[in-house]
Order: sequence, then structure tokens, then C-alpha cells
Amino acid sequence: MEKNHGYTMIEMIIVIAIMAILTAMAFANLGIVKEAKCTAAATSLDNQITALYTQTMALSDVKSDDTKLCMRIWNGQPNGNRTATKIEIGYVTGGTFTAKTGIDPVWLSDVVNEVTYTPSAAVQEHAITQADEKQFIIMFNKSNSAVVYGAGDYEVKYNGRVMAKIHLDAVTGRHSVK
Repeated sequence: MEKNHGYTMIEMIIVIAIMAILTAMAFANLGIVKEAKCTAAATSLDNQITALYTQTMALSDVKSDDTKLCMRIWNGQPNGNRTATKIEIGYVTGGTFTAKTGIDPVWLSDVVNEVTYTPSAAVQEHAITQADEKQFIIMFNKSNSAVVYGAGDYEVKYNGRVMAKIHLDAVTGRHSVK
């Protein structure tokens, strides 16, 4: 009976190479998952803009000039044990945002670090008093569908890298994810 002397060097190299290939494939899949979560977060933000537009156009009672339906995008809000980007629909009254009752806020994916905003040339000042630069307001005009506040480009970022962009047109109120 022969005594087993273990594996040969070639067999060990082949096993290590197979393990390295499988590890590389797993890391590639993790990147794809993170990118998909960022795309889903951008789509969620776009859907919230659509919901705000629809709700604004469906309002039967036009609020007074100092109370308008709008959406707040707020970076760096506590959500459990981490910070996230929070989206709320509500009203601006006298320069203060108040969340609409009965509507839960939407939290963008935990993969998204922040949403940044670059205003278009036709943008007016925000309708609320901002405590910091982490919050943005979007508001539509019911009579002509134009964007009153918040027209421009929104970038969904992960670790400083732009994963998706949403453009909100000032004149038409149209928006799209790129």
C-alpha cells in the first residue's frame, strides 16, 4: 500500500487559481448590485417628482400664495444607525416646510451617499428658510406646469461618484433619469 504524500505543487496552484477567479467574479457582482441600488434610488426620486407633479395638478383647491405643495429632498438625515437621503411631500407656509400628514417619507437606498443639486439659469430662490445646504425644494405651478422652485440637475452619488442624473426642466416641468 502506497503512502499518500499530499498534493503536488501543480494541483495546489490550480486550486488557488480557481479560488482567485471565483473571488473576482463575486466582487464584480457586488459592484453591479450597488450600481443597481443607485439606479433604483434615482428612479425612486424621479417617481416622487412625478407624484408631486400629479398631486399639484390634481389640487382642486388652490392654496394661497404663501402655502404651496412641494417636495423636500434632505441629505444626511438619521435613518436607524446610518444617515440617508429623505424625500418628503408637504407644504411651505411662511418660509417653513411642513410634511403632509398621512404620507410617509421615502428613504433613498442606503447605497446612495447624497443627492446634489445644480440649479438651472431660470431658477428663483427657494421658498423656505434653509438651515443648511443639505435640503432642496421642488415646487410646480398648477396653472402652467412650470417649475417654481428646484429646476435644474440632480445627481445621485455613491462615494462621490455620480451614479445617475435627473434633469428637471424649468419651463415644462418634464424630468428624466440619465
